[in-house]
Amino acid sequence: MNRNLSDIAYAYATYKQTANERFATLKSNDEELNRIFIDIYGLTEELSPEVAEKDVTVARIYDTKDDIPDTMKGNNYVLTKADVVKSLLSYAVGCMFGRYSLDEPGLIMAGGEFDHSKYKTFQPDEDAIIPICDDEYFEDDMVQRFCIWLKAAFGEEH
Repeated sequence: MNRNLSDIAYAYATYKQTANERFATLKSNDEELNRIFIDIYGLTEELSPEVAEKDVTVARIYDTKDDIPDTMKGNNYVLTKADVVKSLLSYAVGCMFGRYSLDEPGLIMAGGEFDHSKYKTFQPDEDAIIPICDDEYFEDDMVQRFCIWLKAAFGEEH
């Protein structure tokens, strides 16, 4: 993996590699379990241990829809780079509203008492109102908040 990529590109490449390794591991484990059960029940003549890629139930990531092979068609866990970017945007919006934090794992706020100490790197929006504008009108609109979040998450140089 080329660490000279921007942090965002490197994060995507690392995430893709990890997800695809998990996919390969689960597929291999499923096939090994199938072999074991086929042997135990004496079904070697009736069944095959192979698992179709479309039947593996963890994410596998491709850069574009055109990269998805026919063997993966119909798999609900196939993601593209666009899906990963949408997920990143969703997480960023969650951070903007305080649902998630760059400093703590998992869900941070789902009601109850708000704890400001859980947000050191990036502070959620004070009034929980983030306008979405097509031009610069508010200092704290969605685009401005996203730029601030990107700087906090990946560093200003990236």
